[in-house]
Amino acid sequence: MSSQPELKVSVVRDLDGVENLRGVWEELESTLTHIDPNANIDHFRTVVRTLDGVQRPHILVLEEAGVPVALVAARIDRERMPYKIGYKTIFAPKVSNLRVVYGGTLAADVAPYAELILKELIGSLARREADLITLAPQEQDSPLLKAAAEEGALTRDHYPRGQRHWRIQLPKSFDDYVASLSKGERKKVRKRRNRLEKNFCDGADYRRFREVSDVPTLMNDTDTIATQTYQRGMGVGFRNNLLTERRIFLAAEKGWLRSYVLYLNERPVAYQLGFVYGNSYYAVGRGFDREFSEHDVGTLLFEHALEQAIDSPGIDYWDFGIGDAPHKQRFSNESWEEISARVFASTFRGICLNLAWSSTHAVDLLARRLLSAWGDDIKGFWRNVFRRKSGDTNP
Repeated sequence: MSSQPELKVSVVRDLDGVENLRGVWEELESTLTHIDPNANIDHFRTVVRTLDGVQRPHILVLEEAGVPVALVAARIDRERMPYKIGYKTIFAPKVSNLRVVYGGTLAADVAPYAELILKELIGSLARREADLITLAPQEQDSPLLKAAAEEGALTRDHYPRGQRHWRIQLPKSFDDYVASLSKGERKKVRKRRNRLEKNFCDGADYRRFREVSDVPTLMNDTDTIATQTYQRGMGVGFRNNLLTERRIFLAAEKGWLRSYVLYLNERPVAYQLGFVYGNSYYAVGRGFDREFSEHDVGTLLFEHALEQAIDSPGIDYWDFGIGDAPHKQRFSNESWEEISARVFASTFRGICLNLAWSSTHAVDLLARRLLSAWGDDIKGFWRNVFRRKSGDTNP
């Protein structure tokens, strides 16, 4: 009777070690049917070097009979962990979070190794390297999620968070895309374009940014627009900081950058940031100037960028990512549920963190259910509050 091949697990904890894994990392990434730029080795290194609070990388490499068969890209972050009920943060203790990055489990088939991967990650908690593990959002049937759900009651996440991932499977032409829309949406496409041409004639200019030399202008003009968006009033959206700059420079250097700005009479009024990676266009940010909301400039720029993606060989999808923003639901033609989950250390501190986490989430969930009869009115109320604060009245 033949023996089972021996599995060996090693951990890399510094950036030099990460660079030494480049060949293995890229080889395993190439076995995936869907790849994400967040799990690219150079993007990962950029985030670890730049993002505040990152302590170090934490990379698991699994070898079977001496051959690498799986790699898990994670890092340890020292950060505040907010315990919220609704929009209110109750408290936010500092924790060491062993975070598996989005798309960071690289294996042709992770199922045979999921239990071992989780066991090794939990081993890091036992060695007090971190207080908890955070598994980035992944599909519901993920073997890692299933393994995490089988942990003990004191350490597993009793309220894993689900979000939908939205995407457009691109047709052969933009006309085909428009034809797939409802009759009302098709009329809006024509109306938007006609109104822009009527009001601005030759003053409308769609510019594409993809070269390293384009990055300073892209950063500056995007920030100019972002100051006029309702997202800025909520403390989210585009931030002109070192991490954003380095990510965009990296994308330009690697040939991924495909970002767009709409100018009206030379004034930047809308932006669409994105990367082309693998066979997908990843829409990583959008916004528009509130003064031009009546012209629907954000949607006009989206449609222009979408048409460019459809016409580009090798791009099969427009990926909006996770989150239920209205424009994602409005324009996508496919979606699926993704779940993020945590596993807490079996230490006194870890158990206390989990008990508090479960308690606040239970109260939050109960409150949401009681208010569910109001549908989207609550979320809309808060969006309107922040729009008024920033002066943005566009729905």
